[in-house]
Amino acid sequence: MQNKSALWAFTILLFAACLYQLSFSFVTSSVENTAREEAQAKLDSLVNVVDTLNAEEQELAYQRFEQRILQKMNSKEVYPLLNFT
Repeated sequence: MQNKSALWAFTILLFAACLYQLSFSFVTSSVENTAREEAQAKLDSLVNVVDTLNAEEQELAYQRFEQRILQKMNSKEVYPLLNFT
């Protein structure tokens, strides 16, 4: 029990490092969810205009919309604390 304070310091530092790494996952997840919602909205408006799209074409259009949205957000700062893109 002589190194009790060193063990606690190591535990706290490890916990902080884990939270830091997980924060990127949370931010990425929220950005991807936003892109999915926008892509779905664009797909819905496309389906309202063009009624002849089958399920495969709708899925391809949805994927393209999502990719374009994510590419546009590529240079935007999405991590609020450290200004990461």
